This record gives sequence, structure tokens and C-alpha cells, in this order.
Amino acid sequence: AHIDALAGEKQAQASDRIDRLRRHLLQEHLASPFSSPYELASLVQAAIAKHTQAATLPAPAETQRPVITWDISEKESPFPGLLRFTRKYQPVFFGRQAELREVLDRLHTGSSRFFMICGDSGVGKSSFVEAGLLPAIEDSGLPGAPHCRCKRMVPSAGDHPFDALMRSLHEEAQEAGMDGCSKGKVLGKDPSGFDDCMREIIQKGMNQESLVLFLDQMEELFTGQTREDADAFLTALCRSVDGGTLWVIATIRSDHLHHCERHPDLLKVLRGRGYYPLGQVDTIAMAEMIREPARCAGLEISNRLVRRILKECGTEAGSLPMLAFVLKQLYEGRIDRTLSEAVYDKLGGVAGAIAKHAESVEKKLSKAEGIGAELERLLADLFQKLVIVDMEGHPIRRYARRADLTAMGLESLVKHLINKRLLVWEGTGNESKLSVSHEMLFKHWPSLKRWIERNKEALYLRQQVRRVAADWEKNDRDDKYLWPDERVTDLADMMTRLNLDWDDFSPTQRAFMGPVDVQEMLKLIDDPTTRHRLRATIGRRLSLLGDPRPGVGLRADGLPDIEWCPVPGGTVTLETEQLDESTFEVEDFHIAKYPVTWIQYRAFLEAEDGFKNPEWWNKLLFQVDKPGRELNAFDNHPVTDVSWLEAMAFCCWLSNRLGCEIKLPTEYQWQQTATGGDPQRVYPWGQEWDPERANTYESGLGCTTAVGVYPRGASPVGALDMSGNVWEWCLNEYDVPSAVKEGGKSARAVRGGSWGYGPDNAAAAFRGHSGPNGRFDFLGFRVCRVSHILPPSATAQAGCGICQ
Repeated sequence: AHIDALAGEKQAQASDRIDRLRRHLLQEHLASPFSSPYELASLVQAAIAKHTQAATLPAPAETQRPVITWDISEKESPFPGLLRFTRKYQPVFFGRQAELREVLDRLHTGSSRFFMICGDSGVGKSSFVEAGLLPAIEDSGLPGAPHCRCKRMVPSAGDHPFDALMRSLHEEAQEAGMDGCSKGKVLGKDPSGFDDCMREIIQKGMNQESLVLFLDQMEELFTGQTREDADAFLTALCRSVDGGTLWVIATIRSDHLHHCERHPDLLKVLRGRGYYPLGQVDTIAMAEMIREPARCAGLEISNRLVRRILKECGTEAGSLPMLAFVLKQLYEGRIDRTLSEAVYDKLGGVAGAIAKHAESVEKKLSKAEGIGAELERLLADLFQKLVIVDMEGHPIRRYARRADLTAMGLESLVKHLINKRLLVWEGTGNESKLSVSHEMLFKHWPSLKRWIERNKEALYLRQQVRRVAADWEKNDRDDKYLWPDERVTDLADMMTRLNLDWDDFSPTQRAFMGPVDVQEMLKLIDDPTTRHRLRATIGRRLSLLGDPRPGVGLRADGLPDIEWCPVPGGTVTLETEQLDESTFEVEDFHIAKYPVTWIQYRAFLEAEDGFKNPEWWNKLLFQVDKPGRELNAFDNHPVTDVSWLEAMAFCCWLSNRLGCEIKLPTEYQWQQTATGGDPQRVYPWGQEWDPERANTYESGLGCTTAVGVYPRGASPVGALDMSGNVWEWCLNEYDVPSAVKEGGKSARAVRGGSWGYGPDNAAAAFRGHSGPNGRFDFLGFRVCRVSHILPPSATAQAGCGICQ
């Protein structure tokens, strides 16, 4: 056993020495790793070619300049800056050769035609594929596919993933005699024809070349699409891949891999050789990314500056785009052909370079014609088109269409920002789309960073709307998936903060959210096609957002804002045979347009001289200890659960505060208001019952609505809610209508029906009654005043603004 232990220790030491030797050889570029016979063969072939070339060519002299393969006079900078490396930059794409060989080896020897490249944001996934992998594939082909055409798509570049794909294949589809836009819509509804569609495009539109689809930023399938759309697209894609129709190379952020694990086809990819994690590069590779492009372009950069850049950039996530940007800035400020430390110091290093660049761009824009003072607003409008957040609250890119930006008047601003490489167009014509150059700008573009921090909650809520509305649609618009009306304040704040309008939401999202804009809700109230349920919703939401209608709320001094309707005098006959006296003469008077609302009554409850003041109860011979409990406590709804005694006390208080006589209407005054003096009028609006003009039992709502949301139910004098919503207390006794005593226990008349009663009770002449202490959730009141007013001196002393 002791001997075995010694042997094992020696073996471990030997293995450690071998590993250290391997790392040393790799760092010194004296060896290259390989993972398969194919890769070993390619390395041997490259070494032989290099040796043969070295044997036939003379060694360069020490002073001989390197061969320039990148002409800066024609191609400009060899560093793309904040833009990703595209195929244009393939000649100067360095530092990833080992990973590139390994991926190519897997593609040539593996069984998976669906290949996923995963890594953190900023690790260079898109650049690795587009500048490294795709050119190699197009140059040498794939197994069984000697001639390949590679096409890039991003899921958010369309209304849904199929639409985005067909947009990326627009030219090929057109060559195949197919309308790609229409086909994308068809596939979005029925993906079953996807494979046939791809085959037709390949056969007729690609000269029999094999299609390699580059699915870039695959995480957008899970952050910007419904789960159903994402699953349908992935399933169709995987079936075409399995059937040999096409190849797929996808890039995805590491923090979204868990979405792939729930899809059986993708889970199979993750478990096989079709999954490749692209990690951060080490400092040796990063140094190569600096030196080699500079060498190809005939530029000089000192080892000291290379070390400084590497030290500040580090190797953590996001270092590569920062590196590329600062190199681009050094190139722009080069002295002859030298990338100098003096320029680097002036830039403020890597992070400072990005921030200073963005700020300098904005400074110039603030003086530009047509932008100037509007810059902050225009940037906010632009940012809301270019940023969304994922469900963890992290900002990610959103793609904006040219037509949307044109409609918003952002063309000039966008043009400037594109020229300065802060934004980038992709695609051509009306199909082109705009995005920020790289997600690193979310952290290092000061204005954008501040805007995101200021609006993060609104951005998150917007993303929630997308996802929850999709669930609601999927579940046949079941009410249990809707948000409560109280969320309207959040939605309104979101739309205000992000400067959104209805066009920024899909029809499903608009239906899910319901009305949000106050002015739009007021228009819907006047729309005769608006149904009961929507009117109820509008009433609640107006209350939550602040109902601006006169006569519904409070004045600036905190007193009830009563809007008065003048009522002409006349003769009124009560419809009953049991009364000795049933005909009454009514003088001109004014009556409130609406029943007293909860906020108006609450002003009485909360006033120091209000509900608890014994003065208002003296003539009533009885003081109520505490008010009733309002069950539907929205400010613009009629107050309920209030007795006749409490309504009378309210009138005494308001008379004192306004300096004019405020009281409950008698039932003959009430009937004169409802009919306008026309004894033939059955309902406030006319002869025939119309269930859409009032909130009665037929509405099915089962509760009060905000006052005034049935404008077509108005009486001839303009008073609303005379039928339905709440019964209304009247001043006079029920059995003796001429008796208007302020005290006593006699039943008092009530009029108008309510939400719990039908058409008969809602008739203008129908009489109801209740004891003066009665409280019900369907019983409220409105007030009136006589046409004469107090003397000017008394009115001025009382401060009555309404009656002057």
C-alpha cells in the first residue's frame, strides 16, 4: 500500500509538471491545443504550410516593416469600436483562434446541426460568430454542404420570430418568388409549413446553397416574445434542423440558459457537442487583439500602453467592447501611425473614453439646428424605443423601426448618433432597424444610464404588460388574469415616464390594460357604444387618476364643487291615489348636476366644523354618533350608507360655508328636474326605457358607478343619474308630501331607483320611502338651492363663490 501511495504521488507530480509545461508552451505560442483528429490534422497542415513558406522566403530584416493587409485609407479603422465585429473585420479578427478551431471541429465531427454558443454579455459572442465562424464556414463549407450561405437574424427584429426570420431572408424569398412579409404572418399563425417554406427558399432562391441561420441574441426569444411564440418558433426550427433542411448557429447570454432547459430539443443540444460556452479571453489573447490588428494596418503601439489598457480593461465580463472602443478612440486620435499614451491619458482611460465620447457628442448636439434645446426630450423619446428590461430588471437592447422613428421626428438625432457610432442601423430600406451599438453603453453612456435608472420601474412594468397580456390572451381573456383597476395609476405613470401612447402597445396589450388616459376615458363616456362594464371601469379609474369633471370633486378651498342646473318652475302632480294633496306648485330653483359624491361628503366628515359640530343637528332633534361605512369608496362615486338625518346635517354645514341656502330637494322639485316639467315624460331621457342609459339592475354591475358616466340619461335640465345608480333622499315626508319638517321620525320620500332596482323604480314619477335613520348601500342624495340668494354683504362674508 505504501509503495502504491508513493507511485500515486509521483504520478500526480508528473501530471502537474506536464500541465505546467503545457500552459507554458501555450502562453509562449510554441504549441496549440487540439480536441480531435480533425483539429490535429488542420494544425499539422497549417504548420507544414508555414514551414514551407519559411523555407522558400528569406527572413525579413530587422528594419523591414510588417506586411500591411488592412488599408486604413480604404477601410478606415481596424478596430470597430462599439460595433460588433462583422464579416468586414474578418482579416483583423484575432485572439479567438483556439476557440474557433474547436467550434469548427465540433461542427465537422459532431452530429448536431443546431449549435449554441453561450457566454456573458460583452464576451464577444456575436463578433466571434460573424467575423470568425461564418467566414470560415462560407470558405470551407460544412459536412455535406460544400457551399453555404449564412444569414443573420435577431428575434426582436419583427412582430414575432417568424416575421423576424422572413425579414432576414427577404432577398432570398423574393428570388424564390415568395412574399416574405406575408409568409411570415402565415407562419406566425400556423408554423406547420415552416420546413416546406425553408426548402422552397433554398431550392429556388439560393442556387442550392445550404442555409446556415445565425440566430443572434437568442435570449430575445424569451425576453421579448410570448412563451407560446418562442416555443413554436424553436420547435419548427429544430424540426427543420433535424430533417437536414438547414443549420442553426445561435448565440445566447448565459443568464438565459435556463429557458432552454425547459425545451426538450434545446435540452438535447445542451447535453451534446452542439453546446459551446465562450468564456472570457485571457490577457495573452487580449494583447493579441490589440497588437495584431494594429500590425495588419501598419500602426504602432508600445508594449507599455498595451499593458496599461489590459490592466484597466481586465478580463471580466464586458471588457471586450470596452477594449474595442478605446482602441477605436486611440485610432481616431493617432499621431501619424502611432497609437500614443498621451491620447490615452487625455481620453481618461477606457471607461472615461466612452463617457467622454458620449458627452461630447451630446454637447455638439445641444447646439445643432433642429435639436438644440429639445435634446433631452428627444433623447428620452429615442431611449424608450431602444431599451427594454428583462424579468430580472436588467436593460437589454430593443430594435426600433425606421418608420416609427420618422413619425416621432427623430431622424436628425439618429443620424448624428449613428455617425458617432453610439447607434447602428441594421438592414436596408424600410426593413432596417436601429439599436444601441452595444449593451455596454447602458453603463457608460451617462445620459442613457441616468434615463434607465430613473425609469427602471416603468421599463419593468412595460415588460410585465407584455408577458401578462400574453397569458391573458392565451387563457381566452379570462377576467381573473386582469390587473385590478388600482394598477391604472402605475400604468399611467409608466406611459407618462416613457412618453408612450397607444400605438406603442399591441391590440392585445391595449385590451388587457383597458383605458388609461383621462381624456380618452372622457371621450368613451360620451360614446353611446360604451357598455356598462367599461363605464364602471372608467369611473373607478377616473377616481384613481383624479376626475377632472366640474361638479364631481372639491374646489380649491376644499369645499364641495357643486355644478348647478337651473330648473324652471311649474306644476307637479305626484302619481298616487292615496294622498289628499298630490299637486304642487314649484318655483324656479337650482339643483346639483350630480348626486353628492364620496369625496364631497368626506369633506364634511373631515372638517373641524363638520360632522361632529352639534350646531348642524340641533333642529333635527337628534345627532348621529358616527357616520356609515362607505362600501364603494371611490371619490367620484355617489356617497351611500348615509341617512336622511346625515344628509340634512350636510346641507346645514354647506349652507353655512357657502353663504346660501342649500337643502335637499322636495320630491316634487326632484320630479320637476327629472321631467323638465313634461308630465308625459316617463324617464329623464324620454318615453321609452333604454337600459344603456342608466345603471340599474339590468346593467349587471351590482354596485354604484361614478356619477355622470351615463350622459345620455340626462334630464331635460341637464341633471344626471336621475334614474338608477342610487335612490336619492328628498326633503318631504312620504305620507304627507307637503310636510317638510326638519325633525321627526316620519318616513321620507326617496326617488330615482338604484343599481339594485329595475326600470319601474327608475321612472321619474315613481315614489319610494325610508325611515330617516335608514342607511343602505343603494341610497344617497343630491342637493338644491333656491334661486334667490342672500344679501351681497352676507354672501361676501360667507365667501360663497357659487351663488354670487
